[in-house]
Amino acid sequence: MGSFDDFWGAFEERFSRAPVWLPGTPMALGDIGVIDRRGYLHIARLSDFGISFEEEEPDQVESEYSVTSASARTEDFDARAAGPDRSGALSSAEVGMRVSFWAAGEFVVRAMRVQGSRIRNVLSVEEQIRRMHAENPFWHREWVYVQEVVSAEPCIVIVSAASGAHATVRAVINAGLNSFVQLLAAGSTLSLSEQSSIDQYVATTMRTPFMWRGRWLRGRLKKKFFDRGSWDIEEGRAAEQLFVDFDEPAAFDRDLDDQEARAAREGAGDAGGAGNAGGVGR
Repeated sequence: MGSFDDFWGAFEERFSRAPVWLPGTPMALGDIGVIDRRGYLHIARLSDFGISFEEEEPDQVESEYSVTSASARTEDFDARAAGPDRSGALSSAEVGMRVSFWAAGEFVVRAMRVQGSRIRNVLSVEEQIRRMHAENPFWHREWVYVQEVVSAEPCIVIVSAASGAHATVRAVINAGLNSFVQLLAAGSTLSLSEQSSIDQYVATTMRTPFMWRGRWLRGRLKKKFFDRGSWDIEEGRAAEQLFVDFDEPAAFDRDLDDQEARAAREGAGDAGGAGNAGGVGR
């Protein structure tokens, strides 16, 4: 199990949502794609198949997140470029955050002005998919549709590739501000420097998705949709249901044989080709 799996599982445990991987990948409600180590690869949209949905805001999204995983540490700093004014605030400053890690797959999240949206009529959408698929099979085993997207502005996500990884995030602005948090909230330009063994990162003042929920179709005789989550890494681990009208839990089998894997890739090509997932920083 590498840093991707470690990060994915730890992130979901903390946020009850999957991380956007690569950080900064474009993502919208109703997108259809597949997940591999390159991240979420967009294939199509629900609307391409005539499937409509209703949108609403999620219930339990905090307006700000400041989360550091178990084997990570952050330290804010300021470097004065000009003396303080009478109030003690800096008239010009470079302020930042140092990040260090003791294991691979660890992460730091700083997200402000968080917003989320989700598909409200999930069961109706999935009934449309099942009915259409029964009449004319089109939905591939590895397809995942985006049911919820949460974005932030600004957004910082840093993921370690190995023990000893470190990085520095810097913010510069001319204002009467004297802390990294204040500069972050003010929309200061962000840059990542002095980095080592960083797997993926995003550090931007632009609104960007950083976590999401996706749904995929599972089952042999009786197919149902379930959340695509960290539990599908371990065969036999029961999935916690997020919708009260689902009548039974499910265990996931993530492994595909060669024939199924080829079919999934061919199906993705038939649907218009998988686009490259773009990350911010590498």
